[in-house]
Amino acid sequence: MHCRSHWTGIHDAGPHPDRCPADGPDSNAPLETTQASNKIPVYWIGRSDTDTFLYREFRDNPGNENPITTALRIMMSQKPLDHDFFTPWQNPGSLATSISGKNVVTVDVSRDAFNSNLDAGMAQRAVQELVYTATAAAASSGLIDSGQQIKVTILVDGHTDYMAFARSNSAIRWSATPPWWRRCGSSTRRRT
Repeated sequence: MHCRSHWTGIHDAGPHPDRCPADGPDSNAPLETTQASNKIPVYWIGRSDTDTFLYREFRDNPGNENPITTALRIMMSQKPLDHDFFTPWQNPGSLATSISGKNVVTVDVSRDAFNSNLDAGMAQRAVQELVYTATAAAASSGLIDSGQQIKVTILVDGHTDYMAFARSNSAIRWSATPPWWRRCGSSTRRRT
């Protein structure tokens, strides 16, 4: 079971008795529902046959930082619970997030988080992984209005002109809006 986005698919890491509603470019479905404050959604990249998908896991939130920073720190510095998932991000020396009053999430990450050995397609997927993780963590913790359009701006060491993943800025969308959202499935993946 999966929900597809425009570049790849979204999978919940878990048993999937029900199929998501028909795919489409827009959805009025909420981004995430508010979870218990001790769990936050984190997205990982995984491959299935010839396609690449995002998979969501719910991880413990120790409560040391805001939920967006915590989710991104987990995504960039820890390993997924399922060994079939991965992230091209590296543990950053610096990571900070903020939210404006207009549902704009700003992520400021240090340049050491970027792996320079990625092709353009995987670099774009890494940006999507960051955008989905940031917005899901913000929505599930009630920090943003998930019924409104959400935008993510990525800064590198406080600047927008950084050449990330050894790609020009034209290859990476630094300001991204998730194309659409769906909620489906549960939080653990069962291998068969």
